[in-house]
Amino acid sequence: MNFVYGHGGGVIDTLAWEGFREGMDDIRYATLLQQLAHPLVRAADFKARYAAKKALQLLADMNTDSFDLTAARLEMISHIVALQAFSK
Repeated sequence: MNFVYGHGGGVIDTLAWEGFREGMDDIRYATLLQQLAHPLVRAADFKARYAAKKALQLLADMNTDSFDLTAARLEMISHIVALQAFSK
């Protein structure tokens, strides 16, 4: 299976490459979400603790058979933005 096909002016991406790229983006979102949430789980601010636990619960509830990947990405991004506000 090829990720890309050679072309005179460069390369042509394949569906395999796009799937791989989206998977890597998902891993980056999930990693950043965890990195932001874990320090806030024990924060003094109740809202920060709640946001962190809610974000981690989102990751725990993800099931590859029963959720929409696009919606999951949007949810992760939403939680990341919220946690970044508490991290400042």
